[in-house]
Amino acid sequence: MIIFSWQKWGDVRKLSVVLVVVLICLVNCTKNPSGPTSPESSLVYLPHLDKVFVVDSSQDKILDSMKFNFYISDLNLSPDRRVLYLQKVEYRHPCRPPCPDSIVEVNVNNKTIIYEGENSSLFPTPEGRLLVSTYNGLKIFSARTHQIVYEDNLVVTTRPTFDSQYPLFYVGMADKRILVFDYQRLQIVRYLDALVDKKFPPIFDILYSEIDNKLYFSSYFSPSLNDSFITFTSYLGNIDIKRDRIITMEQLNSSWGEGYLYSSTVTKKIYDLCWCFCVAIPELIPFSLFGFSTNTQEIVSELDLYNASLAPFSLKVLEGSQKAYLVDSWSGNIAIIDLEQNKIVGYISR
Repeated sequence: MIIFSWQKWGDVRKLSVVLVVVLICLVNCTKNPSGPTSPESSLVYLPHLDKVFVVDSSQDKILDSMKFNFYISDLNLSPDRRVLYLQKVEYRHPCRPPCPDSIVEVNVNNKTIIYEGENSSLFPTPEGRLLVSTYNGLKIFSARTHQIVYEDNLVVTTRPTFDSQYPLFYVGMADKRILVFDYQRLQIVRYLDALVDKKFPPIFDILYSEIDNKLYFSSYFSPSLNDSFITFTSYLGNIDIKRDRIITMEQLNSSWGEGYLYSSTVTKKIYDLCWCFCVAIPELIPFSLFGFSTNTQEIVSELDLYNASLAPFSLKVLEGSQKAYLVDSWSGNIAIIDLEQNKIVGYISR
């Protein structure tokens, strides 16, 4: 009888363990009825007005959104994907860079604001230790303490772009020079002078390409309203960093305005999102996405966004993919762009 009782007690214990496992499964299924959460690397964060959309790029689906009591011009994610840096603005449209240092930092996991102020930036260094600002000079902050670790009253006209081989970043300056800065030693390395004597305006945007280890730049002329014949001219070019010389400079005749630069290691192209910050005459603004081949060193594609009824608010080229997301200013919907086919293949409704 004693042996039988112990066997019976063992059976009860086994049954209890099974019941606990079943209950845990039921609780998890109730919490997440759609199944496992998406991999963190597939999540893309896109701004529109006072919201940030969280998109699962593996499904082309909005999983979540964050709403704030201020407008957002642009955003960036920390290298460890834990902090979202938001550019806070007072109006509904993206600001023309370099934008004021009014940055809000958000914890991605619990969506709480962990810092708000001027001692921050959208541009963390690749290891995430520092934040680089180019508004009202060059400033570098500690990402942890937000203390200034470097400051110089340089007249900078672009965001920083980071070298993938060395601890360097590059910024364009008002005198058309390009500053090369070592962010580990916190010192200026040198200036690139290849553009100084050329007859076009200072650089608007700058991008280091890990595809071919070259420096790409955009520039544009903004005509005076008093001109008898108004002409608009935009440029896209690249520079050999080691030799400090221009390799190619393309004039974008079919479009004008600011050129925001992106790259895709999949398509081996540099993309220039060309649009005008001043939208007073929308019928004359041909929003376009140009594709520059790093192989042939020429413009090989143009995607007409205006005739697709799209006005860019933000663009995100996905890493390791031939896909890009473009948030429309008017509707807030997200256009899915196949960069290889150079066409819009679908939409994600907000």
